[in-house]
Amino acid sequence: MHKVSVLLFLEAVAILVGTIIGGGVFLLPYANIQSGFVLSNLWLILLTILLIIIHLLFGEVILRTKESYCLTGYAGLYLGNHAKKLLLLTSTVSLSFSLIIYLLLGVKFVSLIFPVVAVLGNAVFWLVWLVFNSCIFVNFAKANKLNFILSCLLIFLMFSISFYILPHAKISNLLSHMFSRDWFFSYGIIFYALSGLAAIPLTFQFLREHNASHFSQKVVVFSFVLVALIYFLFMNSIALVGGSHTTTDAISGLIPFLGKGIAFAGALIGLLAVWTSYITFAHYLKNVFTSDMKISNIVSLILVLLLPILFLLLNMTQVEDLMSLVGGIVGALEGIMVLFIYDAAREKSEIKPAYSLNLSTFTLYFIGILFFIGAISQIIWKFVKV
Repeated sequence: MHKVSVLLFLEAVAILVGTIIGGGVFLLPYANIQSGFVLSNLWLILLTILLIIIHLLFGEVILRTKESYCLTGYAGLYLGNHAKKLLLLTSTVSLSFSLIIYLLLGVKFVSLIFPVVAVLGNAVFWLVWLVFNSCIFVNFAKANKLNFILSCLLIFLMFSISFYILPHAKISNLLSHMFSRDWFFSYGIIFYALSGLAAIPLTFQFLREHNASHFSQKVVVFSFVLVALIYFLFMNSIALVGGSHTTTDAISGLIPFLGKGIAFAGALIGLLAVWTSYITFAHYLKNVFTSDMKISNIVSLILVLLLPILFLLLNMTQVEDLMSLVGGIVGALEGIMVLFIYDAAREKSEIKPAYSLNLSTFTLYFIGILFFIGAISQIIWKFVKV
């Protein structure tokens, strides 16, 4: 592969990986303990396979369409206005939830890296809000360069910390948390942590602009395999060290075992993870407003800035519940919609894509049923939990 081609491939991977690895990764070790090592790792494998398929199907829809849209726009084009309105609602809610999740986690990680900022109180939130949102005022091409650098550093740090703490793992933690009765706790969290639909249009647009659409399928598969490997190492190494002391932020629970230095390294990883995801999610939400809803650029920017604050004012700040809602329920709904959009696109479009999965209608319905069962399980789990 030519050097320029390799660089384009890696930049495309960085867009997707940098979006997927966000706030969800830090709840994975805790979810691992709650659902047990066996089931959590099975969920990771199953959902990785299913979401590779969903993202490839969405990518194929993009390649079959001359115009560029977000998921909501493709729903309107191939399924009609009612489907578009439904996805406009779910996309706006889920993306806004994700942005507030990343802001809240960003505040926590900044406070761990710079303990002195604790005296600033709520001002820390607004500082993080300002820094994170500064990236949406530049065009995506420039933001993508920052995303590429941050994503490479993020991947290096996550591998480093996983291998660093692995020698401190205790087999007793594995044996005592092999299984758990809370089967579905980790499902929604892992689903959320793996979802990258928001980055697919941006990734494929980047490849299309550089005449590199032939890399599309490889970029998606490579990105998800890389993310799954990182998640496997990260969630298992931390859970094997912390055991029942594993915390929802993954990092603070390691301090009694490995000292405060690990908190700094972990918080740095956390800040990079939520920042890279925030960049892409904010740009995607803005594109939903401008491309699919035909809202002016200025108003779209204002909405991206203020919608997460609205959820904050409504006291929707429980990260764990937000991830389960966005991942297991809203994510499943969007996944099912992708199946319908794909089925319609291959019937209506005459454009030959760079790749085609050629899945049968039976396979599409089977995947849809799996997502539906997963969403119902999250609703039941939440109800039983309450």
